[in-house]
Amino acid sequence: MLICFISWSGWTMVAAISTVVAAIATVLYTYFTYHLLLATKKSIDIANENKDKANKLAEFQIYTKLSDDLLSPKASELFKIIERNWFDIDEIDETKPGTYSNPEREKISGRDLRRYVLGPIEDLAKFMDDGIISIESIDSGFGNMILMLGNNELIVKYIKLLRAKVYFNDNVHCGFEYLYEEELKRCTPEEKLKYKNHFKSSVL
Repeated sequence: MLICFISWSGWTMVAAISTVVAAIATVLYTYFTYHLLLATKKSIDIANENKDKANKLAEFQIYTKLSDDLLSPKASELFKIIERNWFDIDEIDETKPGTYSNPEREKISGRDLRRYVLGPIEDLAKFMDDGIISIESIDSGFGNMILMLGNNELIVKYIKLLRAKVYFNDNVHCGFEYLYEEELKRCTPEEKLKYKNHFKSSVL
């Protein structure tokens, strides 16, 4: 049986071919890796772009829904009564027994106040805290509304009553309080003179 060994020069040729193949493989690997990274980056960029669009869409949808809530006929009726500032909330009757109000004070149901006014504003604060709605959007659409409500002593008194004697929780409607304070910060020095922070008062 004849065994043939490859000569030294043959081994050199094999090594050279192996080196060339390895070099080609390295080039191909680098090429495909580079393009794979480019494709991945492009996919991430597209995903981020779509995420931004999705966030804007979500903000628009939520903003529209809460606008509809705060501009509903019932909410509008309550806002008009609060703006006139001659009213009682059924849980806090400011009119003393036997006294006569002229004109007679209007009545607001605390349940309606929570459902149609304070609830949607609390939702605004929650969505802002989640980063879905910006304070700029809230300010442009609801800033005056929040300032008018927060500046009303009876509204704040009602919230304090809920915290102290109904829910026994200081966080009740804290979102609304936070938004009111944020809106106060955005007021000019002249505007701030028109508003008080009744939440900071020790009076219930």
